[in-house]
Amino acid sequence: MIDGGITPYQLPWIVTRLIAIKDFLLIPMGKVGGLKILQKAFSTDDYSEEDLQYIVKVLKHMSAKTIWRTFESCNNYAMPKPVVADCEHIEYWYAKAEEKDRKGDIAYIKQNLPQTVFKVFEDIGHGGLATLKPELLAAELTRVMGRND
Repeated sequence: MIDGGITPYQLPWIVTRLIAIKDFLLIPMGKVGGLKILQKAFSTDDYSEEDLQYIVKVLKHMSAKTIWRTFESCNNYAMPKPVVADCEHIEYWYAKAEEKDRKGDIAYIKQNLPQTVFKVFEDIGHGGLATLKPELLAAELTRVMGRND
């Protein structure tokens, strides 16, 4: 199961570093800008003001090094060529609201893992299952893990 997975960038190294820098700089802006910036950043989901205030609080405790390492490890990693997966059942989940953002990732998965089943979730954004619909996330994980294929 891959939940809204961001696949490796298919871009030159220097471009991936520029993207990492841009992403890295967005978090400190959220730390400084607080609630108003986060409301814009998380506009695809229905977070309460209390939820957003909690996110602001958490961000204030994150060091710049942690933020950088998060983006560096999540967005700039290598995959073997060819991608070999001996899993008989792979699911790629994504939110309808992030479909445009995941277009390249979906194409990458289709090309490299053609046996993948795609599942689209309505009324959430990226990462919304864990944060907004944990019961649905648990049910889906149980379904996937209980497969007897």
